[in-house]
Amino acid sequence: MLVAAMSPDPILNAALNLLMKAITDISNKATVRHHEVGKAEIIEDGDMIDFMFYQYYNVIRFALARLDAQGWSRPGRRSLVTRPHREG
Repeated sequence: MLVAAMSPDPILNAALNLLMKAITDISNKATVRHHEVGKAEIIEDGDMIDFMFYQYYNVIRFALARLDAQGWSRPGRRSLVTRPHREG
């Protein structure tokens, strides 16, 4: 449901689904959440940690923005996503 909410276009939907699976796969193969035997060590790799953080951040922010645009936030509540102010 989340991936479908991100894009109604079937081609983009498939690509976003692959992206989310790839991010999950990287996380499952690395020491992202806690130390596990047989996982890739990224604890000391600041660049990789930043990369993973921003991958997750961008996917979550994009998904929340799309859900918000489709009316998933409750009436009377703030938007799910804070958008940066742009001067015009």
